[in-house]
Amino acid sequence: MKDWTPSALLHASGMYWESCAIHAAVHLDVFTPLSDGPMTVTELADRTGCVPQSLDRLLTALCAMGLLIRQGETCELPPFSRNHLCRGNPGYLGHIVEHHRHLMPGWSKLDESVRENLLKEIQEKETDDLSTIPLLQGAQVAVTGSNVKGVVLDASFRFRYASVTKG
Repeated sequence: MKDWTPSALLHASGMYWESCAIHAAVHLDVFTPLSDGPMTVTELADRTGCVPQSLDRLLTALCAMGLLIRQGETCELPPFSRNHLCRGNPGYLGHIVEHHRHLMPGWSKLDESVRENLLKEIQEKETDDLSTIPLLQGAQVAVTGSNVKGVVLDASFRFRYASVTKG
Protein backbone atom coordinates (compact mmCIF):
# COMPACT_ATOMS: atom_id res chain seq x y z
CA MET A 1 0.00 0.00 0.00
CA LYS A 2 1.26 3.46 -0.86
CA ASP A 3 2.17 5.83 1.96
CA TRP A 4 0.34 9.01 0.98
CA THR A 5 1.55 12.44 2.01
CA PRO A 6 -0.02 15.82 1.20
CA SER A 7 2.83 16.41 -1.26
CA ALA A 8 2.28 13.04 -2.98
CA LEU A 9 -1.45 13.68 -3.24
CA LEU A 10 -0.98 17.13 -4.78
CA HIS A 11 1.63 15.76 -7.17
CA ALA A 12 -0.74 13.00 -8.31
CA SER A 13 -3.61 15.47 -8.61
CA GLY A 14 -1.55 17.77 -10.83
CA MET A 15 0.01 15.14 -13.09
CA TYR A 16 -2.73 15.68 -15.68
CA TRP A 17 -0.82 18.66 -17.09
CA GLU A 18 2.08 16.36 -17.95
CA SER A 19 -0.26 13.97 -19.74
CA CYS A 20 -1.90 16.86 -21.59
CA ALA A 21 1.48 18.25 -22.65
CA ILE A 22 2.64 14.84 -23.93
CA HIS A 23 -0.66 14.28 -25.74
CA ALA A 24 -0.51 17.70 -27.41
CA ALA A 25 3.15 17.32 -28.42
CA VAL A 26 2.60 13.89 -29.97
CA HIS A 27 -0.61 14.99 -31.70
CA LEU A 28 1.14 18.07 -33.11
CA ASP A 29 4.20 15.92 -33.94
CA VAL A 30 6.70 18.36 -32.44
CA PHE A 31 9.35 15.67 -31.84
CA THR A 32 9.81 14.27 -35.35
CA PRO A 33 11.09 17.49 -37.01
CA LEU A 34 13.71 17.78 -34.26
CA SER A 35 15.19 14.44 -35.35
CA ASP A 36 16.86 16.45 -38.14
CA GLY A 37 18.70 18.51 -35.50
CA PRO A 38 18.11 21.41 -33.08
CA MET A 39 15.59 24.08 -34.10
CA THR A 40 14.42 27.43 -32.80
CA VAL A 41 10.83 27.79 -31.66
CA THR A 42 10.04 29.77 -34.82
CA GLU A 43 11.55 27.09 -37.08
CA LEU A 44 9.65 24.33 -35.29
CA ALA A 45 6.43 26.37 -35.38
CA ASP A 46 6.83 26.76 -39.15
CA ARG A 47 7.35 22.99 -39.55
CA THR A 48 4.38 22.05 -37.35
CA GLY A 49 1.93 24.81 -38.25
CA CYS A 50 1.80 26.10 -34.67
CA VAL A 51 1.72 29.64 -33.25
CA PRO A 52 5.30 30.32 -32.02
CA GLN A 53 4.30 31.91 -28.67
CA SER A 54 1.92 29.06 -27.82
CA LEU A 55 4.37 26.40 -29.00
CA ASP A 56 7.04 28.00 -26.80
CA ARG A 57 4.86 27.37 -23.73
CA LEU A 58 4.39 23.73 -24.71
CA LEU A 59 8.13 23.30 -25.35
CA THR A 60 8.89 24.82 -21.94
CA ALA A 61 6.65 22.20 -20.30
CA LEU A 62 8.33 19.42 -22.30
CA CYS A 63 11.76 20.72 -21.25
CA ALA A 64 10.62 20.73 -17.60
CA MET A 65 9.64 17.08 -18.05
CA GLY A 66 12.99 16.19 -19.63
CA LEU A 67 11.44 15.27 -22.99
CA LEU A 68 13.26 18.15 -24.74
CA ILE A 69 16.50 20.02 -24.08
CA ARG A 70 16.73 23.76 -24.56
CA GLN A 71 20.16 25.09 -25.54
CA GLY A 72 19.95 28.87 -25.80
CA GLU A 73 17.43 29.65 -28.54
CA THR A 74 17.09 26.08 -29.81
CA CYS A 75 15.44 22.87 -28.67
CA GLU A 76 16.80 19.39 -29.25
CA LEU A 77 15.90 15.80 -28.48
CA PRO A 78 17.30 13.72 -25.63
CA PRO A 79 17.84 10.03 -26.54
CA PHE A 80 14.53 8.82 -25.07
CA SER A 81 12.45 11.27 -27.11
CA ARG A 82 14.44 10.52 -30.26
CA ASN A 83 13.85 6.77 -29.83
CA HIS A 84 10.21 6.78 -28.69
CA LEU A 85 8.52 10.01 -29.78
CA CYS A 86 9.76 10.48 -33.38
CA ARG A 87 7.58 8.92 -36.06
CA GLY A 88 9.26 6.23 -38.10
CA ASN A 89 11.51 4.94 -35.32
CA PRO A 90 11.04 1.26 -34.35
CA GLY A 91 10.42 2.19 -30.70
CA TYR A 92 7.82 4.88 -31.50
CA LEU A 93 5.09 5.01 -28.83
CA GLY A 94 3.04 7.86 -30.30
CA HIS A 95 0.25 5.55 -31.46
CA ILE A 96 -0.44 4.50 -27.90
CA VAL A 97 -0.10 8.10 -26.65
CA GLU A 98 -2.71 9.12 -29.26
CA HIS A 99 -4.97 6.35 -27.97
CA HIS A 100 -4.57 7.68 -24.42
CA ARG A 101 -5.41 11.19 -25.69
CA HIS A 102 -8.67 9.84 -27.10
CA LEU A 103 -9.54 8.35 -23.69
CA MET A 104 -9.18 11.69 -21.86
CA PRO A 105 -12.72 12.99 -22.50
CA GLY A 106 -14.20 9.88 -20.92
CA TRP A 107 -11.90 9.95 -17.91
CA SER A 108 -12.59 13.65 -17.40
CA LYS A 109 -16.22 12.72 -16.72
CA LEU A 110 -15.46 10.00 -14.19
CA ASP A 111 -17.33 11.80 -11.40
CA GLU A 112 -20.47 11.93 -13.58
CA SER A 113 -19.96 8.32 -14.53
CA VAL A 114 -19.87 7.20 -10.92
CA ARG A 115 -23.17 8.97 -10.29
CA GLU A 116 -24.92 8.19 -13.55
CA ASN A 117 -23.42 4.90 -14.79
CA LEU A 118 -21.88 6.66 -17.79
CA LEU A 119 -18.78 4.47 -17.65
CA LYS A 120 -20.58 1.69 -19.52
CA GLU A 121 -21.76 4.18 -22.17
CA ILE A 122 -18.22 5.56 -22.55
CA GLN A 123 -16.82 2.05 -22.96
CA GLU A 124 -19.46 1.20 -25.55
CA LYS A 125 -18.71 4.38 -27.51
CA GLU A 126 -14.99 3.65 -27.40
CA THR A 127 -15.66 0.12 -28.63
CA ASP A 128 -17.74 1.47 -31.52
CA ASP A 129 -15.36 4.31 -32.38
CA LEU A 130 -12.07 2.50 -31.77
CA SER A 131 -12.82 -1.13 -32.54
CA THR A 132 -9.16 -1.65 -33.47
CA ILE A 133 -5.90 0.01 -32.58
CA PRO A 134 -2.77 -0.58 -34.64
CA LEU A 135 0.14 -1.68 -32.49
CA LEU A 136 3.15 -0.72 -34.59
CA GLN A 137 5.96 -0.64 -32.07
CA GLY A 138 8.37 -3.42 -31.16
CA ALA A 139 7.13 -6.72 -29.78
CA GLN A 140 3.39 -7.24 -29.91
CA VAL A 141 2.21 -7.72 -26.32
CA ALA A 142 -1.07 -7.12 -24.51
CA VAL A 143 -1.02 -7.11 -20.69
CA THR A 144 -4.25 -7.41 -18.69
CA GLY A 145 -5.53 -8.06 -15.22
CA SER A 146 -6.47 -11.62 -14.31
CA ASN A 147 -10.20 -10.80 -14.48
CA VAL A 148 -10.07 -9.50 -18.08
CA LYS A 149 -11.07 -12.02 -20.76
CA GLY A 150 -11.11 -12.01 -24.55
CA VAL A 151 -7.89 -10.08 -25.16
CA VAL A 152 -6.61 -11.04 -28.61
CA LEU A 153 -3.97 -9.67 -30.96
CA ASP A 154 -5.09 -10.86 -34.38
CA ALA A 155 -2.88 -11.75 -37.35
CA SER A 156 -2.72 -8.09 -38.41
CA PHE A 157 -1.50 -7.16 -34.89
CA ARG A 158 -4.68 -5.27 -34.07
CA PHE A 159 -6.14 -5.21 -30.60
CA ARG A 160 -9.86 -5.91 -30.80
CA TYR A 161 -11.85 -4.11 -28.08
CA ALA A 162 -15.16 -5.71 -28.97
CA SER A 163 -14.11 -9.11 -27.57
CA VAL A 164 -12.87 -7.79 -24.20
CA THR A 165 -14.97 -8.52 -21.13
CA LYS A 166 -14.41 -8.19 -17.41
CA GLY A 167 -15.26 -10.85 -14.90
